[in-house]
Amino acid sequence: MATAVEIEEAIAILLGGRVLGAGAAALRTARAEKVAFSALSRPAQARAVAVGTARGAKFVGRQAITKNPYGIAALLAYEGYIHR
Repeated sequence: MATAVEIEEAIAILLGGRVLGAGAAALRTARAEKVAFSALSRPAQARAVAVGTARGAKFVGRQAITKNPYGIAALLAYEGYIHR
């Protein structure tokens, strides 16, 4: 038998809401990251955004490459070449 708290959590998830504990933790993390980012200088903020964007683009690119066999072969050849 489910407790009242478990039922409320399940209803919150079904309605598209977040469980309060997880939502509060995510909010605290986001606020801490915002404060840390705001403390950086403008050039450092620009570098952080550029690095994050480059990492995201690299991940998306690798995901696209690994979806076809020729892309996989090319990626393996490239990785083998740069790590020789």
